[in-house]
This record gives sequence, structure tokens and C-alpha cells, in this order.
Amino acid sequence: MYSITRDDMRRQIAVMTMDGLAKFGATEKSPIPDLLEPELLTFSSDRGMMVCGFEEIDGRRYYQGWWMRWLEI
Repeated sequence: MYSITRDDMRRQIAVMTMDGLAKFGATEKSPIPDLLEPELLTFSSDRGMMVCGFEEIDGRRYYQGWWMRWLEI
């Protein structure tokens, strides 16, 4: 998560990105668009967490929620 300044919104907003891990600790950009203004809805230490926000694709907003489940590796 990080913050960016959006001139069209005239304020700073939070951004959540889902980058993957590459070799030797590097990151690779995810095909999933960034989630803007994410809000944590639920958090369970043994199951996962639910985050809601919106994505912008071609200038349109798509509001959605993401359920992220913990995986045991």
C-alpha cells in the first residue's frame, strides 16, 4: 500500500497493489489493476481478509471487494 496525489480528485488517495515475487527478491507487476481507496472490512488471523475499493480501467470506476485467503506454503 502507498499514497499518490491525484490531480483529478485534488487530493491524496491510498492505493493497494498486488505485485508478485520474482527471483532473488525482485517484484513483478501484477495483471490485476491497483485497488484505489482500499478499506479493510474484515480480518481473520487464520482465514484471510476482505478489502473493498475501486479500480479504474479506461477511465471508468469498478467498485469491488477482494477476499484474500492465507495460503500455507
